[in-house]
Amino acid sequence: MDKTFGKWISAAWLLAALLFTAGLFGLFSPRGRTAAADATDSPDGEDGEPAVALVGEREYSSFGEAFGAWGEGATLTLLSDVQTDSSLTVSGSGMTLALGDHTLSLGGESGSVLKVEGGLTVTGGKIAGGKAEQGGGIYVDSRGSLLLEDCEVSGNTATKDGGGIYVTGKLTLAGGAVVEGNTDGNGGDSNIFLSPGNKIALNGFTGRAGVTVISPEDPFAAEDENSSGVFTADDKRYVAEGGSLILAPLASVEAVYTGGKVFPTTDPNAIAEHVTVTGTNENGVPYAGEISFKVEGTLQVGTGELTVTATGEGGESAQDTLTLQVEVPVLTAIEVKTPQYPPKVYFDSPLTALTAEGGYTFKGIYDDGISRTLCPTAQETSETCCEDYIKDFYTLYGDLAQRENGNAQITVRAGDISAVFSVKVSKYVVSLSAEQVKEQSVPEGSAFDARRFVPSLPSGVNVLAECGGAPLDAAALSPGVYEVRLSFAVADRENYEEIAAVFLTRLTVLRLELKAEGNEGFSVTREGGLPPAWRLNAEDVTQVLTVNLEGSLEAQAVYEITLQEKGVVVEGPGKLTVRIPLSEEFADKDVTLFLMGQDGTLIRVEAEREEDALVFTADSLLHARYVVAVETASRVYLILSIVFGVACALGAAALLFYLVVKRKMTLR
Repeated sequence: MDKTFGKWISAAWLLAALLFTAGLFGLFSPRGRTAAADATDSPDGEDGEPAVALVGEREYSSFGEAFGAWGEGATLTLLSDVQTDSSLTVSGSGMTLALGDHTLSLGGESGSVLKVEGGLTVTGGKIAGGKAEQGGGIYVDSRGSLLLEDCEVSGNTATKDGGGIYVTGKLTLAGGAVVEGNTDGNGGDSNIFLSPGNKIALNGFTGRAGVTVISPEDPFAAEDENSSGVFTADDKRYVAEGGSLILAPLASVEAVYTGGKVFPTTDPNAIAEHVTVTGTNENGVPYAGEISFKVEGTLQVGTGELTVTATGEGGESAQDTLTLQVEVPVLTAIEVKTPQYPPKVYFDSPLTALTAEGGYTFKGIYDDGISRTLCPTAQETSETCCEDYIKDFYTLYGDLAQRENGNAQITVRAGDISAVFSVKVSKYVVSLSAEQVKEQSVPEGSAFDARRFVPSLPSGVNVLAECGGAPLDAAALSPGVYEVRLSFAVADRENYEEIAAVFLTRLTVLRLELKAEGNEGFSVTREGGLPPAWRLNAEDVTQVLTVNLEGSLEAQAVYEITLQEKGVVVEGPGKLTVRIPLSEEFADKDVTLFLMGQDGTLIRVEAEREEDALVFTADSLLHARYVVAVETASRVYLILSIVFGVACALGAAALLFYLVVKRKMTLR
């Protein structure tokens, strides 16, 4: 029992010593430390045609040729009706136009049928179809003299004076001359107009002549006592007084309101704009002169009465009562008011650009005949829009990008009423300046969009870039600075004007990684790249500096790392990723990285160990000295572990030897 127990005790001691030694070595062996790093991504019948006119005895199949052959003292005779394309000017003297039973008319353009600047006699037939400002049928200027004999002037119009004949020269009526049925621009009678001081000479005149506008003097100068012509065609609109024709006086009037509904606050003057007043003269026929009138009275809801007082041209007056139904106005139509200089709008402009200051405005046409400016938004009271009891406000609908022949159709709507108007949509005129062209940079090996050179350029214009005479391919360029030639082409011709401009700019191809020259393993990268002119300088200044670290840390290497351009240190702003190589002596060592400040202070740097290098990030390398330190305490622990282990082993051996010797002695 004692011997066996002793054996077990010895074996237990030996096993415990071995286990302790193994645990001690494992406990104090060096361990690698890691720190998380930021991650980044990256004539005549000769031709067989019938003759239309004679000049003298010669026949012409073309009126134009006949008129061209007509001269002073000659007679031009019509053989058929003739319609000319332009006014006929007669400037010779002693000329005669014999119309026979035919009509000479004007077609194709406006103007007098005849313009008389010389001496002309017109006999027979009819002058018709003229339309001019003055003298629709015949215009006799101050040098002209016209004799009408058995000739009719009718069916002509003048927008101003003398629908039939306008006379500033001399007019003689003979035989059964008729000047009637000519009108002004409004359809009223307008036959003969005599300029002030002129007279109508009568020579056996037995016809009819309406004189609608006369000079203040007696217009008739009888040359033949047999003259018995009738003026104004027994028109009861006129009365004779002292050999002159004057309007028959106004006797009564009738006022009619045609503007539809009215409301209580309507100004009588506004109502007057929609009142028509017709009069009857003392002969019982419609009054032919101008009637002036005024509307007076006050309106209330329901049936209202206003007094209309009218005055004729002679100063005579008459009254009528105007009865109106006073109601609230209703919108019936929208009128689009286009400004003289409409605002420029483009395909992508908002519709509100149409109604900006000086732009389109919209009038509401109401059934009372009054138009009011519509407002774009509802509001209780508006001094610039319509009255506060009008509840009609407009909204615009449409798409300026949808257009035809450069015009877009826009709808303005107020309630159930709408109107469509056309808006010219302008094209953008792309005008570039050198200030708009920007220099650009791109990391080496990266694709590059040439539009980055002109960031403000619209998408409808393409940028064409050339480098060295070939299309720009930034991915194929090595780091450096390159001159780039830019030109432009309109892709969207519907919305943009073609431009012709060429600019020169620069493209810098950045380095992806910058390695130190002469110190392999040192490198710097930055998201977006590094300028090609920069250089990385890495110097070992371990022997130059004395570094004191607390505790068990010991500085093993000190590196001065800077970015330089042309030998000058640059700050190199931005998130820089720096790589410092580690020699083999650091392979099994616990490494810590410090940044040494200008005052010698040390700041621990979070770095990630990648096998044979330390990788960390920095905002700048302007003052960058980095200290690589190791844990010296780990070597002491290793030595102590070895000594302790050997001691344990020797103790175990001595114990085993003692037991063996003791056993032998016992056996003896």
